[in-house]
Amino acid sequence: MTKNLHQKGFTLIEILISLFVIGILLGIVVVNLNKSKKETIVKTVTDTLLFRLEEARANALAGKGGENQGVKLNDDSYIVFSGLEYNSSDPDNVVYELDSNVSLSDTTTNTDRTVIFSRLTGGVEESSTITISSDSGVTRTISIDLSGNIDLQ
Repeated sequence: MTKNLHQKGFTLIEILISLFVIGILLGIVVVNLNKSKKETIVKTVTDTLLFRLEEARANALAGKGGENQGVKLNDDSYIVFSGLEYNSSDPDNVVYELDSNVSLSDTTTNTDRTVIFSRLTGGVEESSTITISSDSGVTRTISIDLSGNIDLQ
């Protein structure tokens, strides 16, 4: 029996090494896609909250309803409301739930965790910082000064 020195095809070792390399590359791609998704969720939540804060301030400046306008912050949601203070039984409150992977924290010192924009001036009683963060450590920060100016940091 003679050996054929020109056999064609791949050996089992070559196939296993190729599958191992492909598996490593797929793992890297999946991890990066997951992180990118969480960054996108935090960005979307931040942009929406920023818009709602600016809308509340604009409504206060315009004197909408003859009342102050505010946003109540919770760990897993925020609520847009009208009035001198937050009233949980007001049917006009609008609740915005957050994605389960995102939470809010803030530096407001009032017990209601509210940011209230004064009617016609748009100012607030205290400056505050709101931090939106994901469980993977992605964070974005919104600051509000005493004049009611809102900045994304």
